[in-house]
Amino acid sequence: MAEGLPVWVVSRYEDVKALLADPRLSLNAWTAGRGYPGFRLPPSLNEHLLNVDAQDHARIRRLVSKAFTPRRIDAFRGPIQQTVDSLLDAIAPLRHCDLLPELAVPLPIAVISDVLGIPAEDGAEFRRFTATLMDPSDAARASRPQVVGEMHEFFAALVARKRERPGDDLFSAMIEAGESGDLLSENEMTSLAFLILWAGFETTVYLLATAISLLLTHPQAAELVRSQISPHTDAMIRIVEEALRFEGPLLTAIRRFPLEDVEVGGRVIPAGNTVLLAVSSANRDLDVIADADNFAPLRDPDPHLSFGHGPHYRIDQVRP
Repeated sequence: MAEGLPVWVVSRYEDVKALLADPRLSLNAWTAGRGYPGFRLPPSLNEHLLNVDAQDHARIRRLVSKAFTPRRIDAFRGPIQQTVDSLLDAIAPLRHCDLLPELAVPLPIAVISDVLGIPAEDGAEFRRFTATLMDPSDAARASRPQVVGEMHEFFAALVARKRERPGDDLFSAMIEAGESGDLLSENEMTSLAFLILWAGFETTVYLLATAISLLLTHPQAAELVRSQISPHTDAMIRIVEEALRFEGPLLTAIRRFPLEDVEVGGRVIPAGNTVLLAVSSANRDLDVIADADNFAPLRDPDPHLSFGHGPHYRIDQVRP
């Protein structure tokens, strides 16, 4: 890894799928062996679904799910379509453009702003936060403590504002969601806001860019897209699923740490070591997925692992 620490990489489909759901592998960084630094986030940004296990994970997910319903998600389709139309209308008169800054970056910023119920202009801060955390340079690493502090202030102020003046947005609904008096704590709320940004921004940017690139280099797939009566047909769903499988935005799932020695493929991974599950490799495993190295937009079934598997299956993946 970047810190010079050893890491185990698991690449076969069946092994990756099994370990994604294996309770012996923890996502909690506190279970790591010596030296795993991560981003050194404070509890106010780290008590989220991707850093807790078992009962703690089930509790947070249960509370969040009360707000994150298919009906509420479906309500975002109209505003998202309006945002896409507006971005494309601005691009249409141009002879050429760079689709990253013109479409792939502003679209998820606008959607996340809607989800969190904040002005779209605050989205520029999202880009700065994520860019600094992802930047491996020494300068970026040196500035991370300051950026982490700014993120905490940003999201804490957001939670306080939503508690005082809740709106008709998903984040306000999450704050109010409860069960038998059990509510998300302050740290869990700020961590959830951070997770929506972290998990929803960069990955969407990369998927949009890659999917468009795939369509530009596969004329038959592009023609199939043009022939659809809406973005929500079965064929469109399959095209998106295949783009996720063939060239997904993540090479690996988030790091995991065995709570005990775990045998995989005849090798023993010691407890506390860092494990990366190579989802991108699993999605191209020819032993499981026929013709896996070819982009097949109507592939059915398409058993990719890009949204994970098991308890940490992505909660925002809602199929019609």
